[in-house]
Amino acid sequence: MLIALYMVLLVGGMWIMGVSFNYPDFGAVIFAAGVLVFCAAVALPVTLSRHENRDSNPGNW
Repeated sequence: MLIALYMVLLVGGMWIMGVSFNYPDFGAVIFAAGVLVFCAAVALPVTLSRHENRDSNPGNW
């Protein structure tokens, strides 16, 4: 179920970055927001899976 959220964040971030070129006044701010959403879409699964695996394998870092 969480993969759907990650996919929405990933595609949404790319869409926001693309839309930013239509707004010359606030394009940089909108593009930066798109980059942050895209980074969150990549960072969340990596971080959450690391915490889940850490609980199941206490000997691993």
